[in-house]
Amino acid sequence: MRKLFIFATALLGSFCSQAQITNGDMEEWRPVPLSIAPSAGIMLPQNWNSTDSLIFSALYVFPSANFSRQVYQSTNAHSGNFAAEIITKKQDTMGILPGVLTNTTPAIDMSLFTGANATEATYFTGGLPVTSRVSAVNAWLKYLPQGNDTAIFIVHPVLSGMASDGRDSVVGSGFVRIFGGDTSYNLVTANITYIDATVQPDYLQISFIS
Repeated sequence: MRKLFIFATALLGSFCSQAQITNGDMEEWRPVPLSIAPSAGIMLPQNWNSTDSLIFSALYVFPSANFSRQVYQSTNAHSGNFAAEIITKKQDTMGILPGVLTNTTPAIDMSLFTGANATEATYFTGGLPVTSRVSAVNAWLKYLPQGNDTAIFIVHPVLSGMASDGRDSVVGSGFVRIFGGDTSYNLVTANITYIDATVQPDYLQISFIS
């Protein structure tokens, strides 16, 4: 299992100002009840989401499948009481799926979904509202990989609903590959590159992928 611990007290470094990530310290958590799997016990940081609920919702299609949570509340924190822990696990016939923690709302395009391509059928909407161009996002991360595995910290500024299919249009990207192997937290910065010098996003999508 690959474990990624997140304590994103990150300030959003903006060209004009700074803003705090909502519940970036991972201190506030909420239960996520699922009618199809009420005993799953899914818990998530307030204002953050994961693909856990999507995975368990697949019980509608695979009722006898053996699925596992991938995001957990952890006391292995950088400071404060809690951090978010993401663990990559094998999800029955879907195979090994990356654990995802994101400030967006994940969804499945059922026209593309099969047990073999669950990742490709997943898309994300929303995020943190912003009113200025953000240049970078910082986060405290600790990653305990297996072998040569890596994790990803990715940031996408978007214009909501502006893509040709009505989804969010990505107007920039910040990407950091995490190699891990250090038992201490490290401050990691995702510097954002925009598609041009004038585009102004209205949401910032932040995702951590184990």
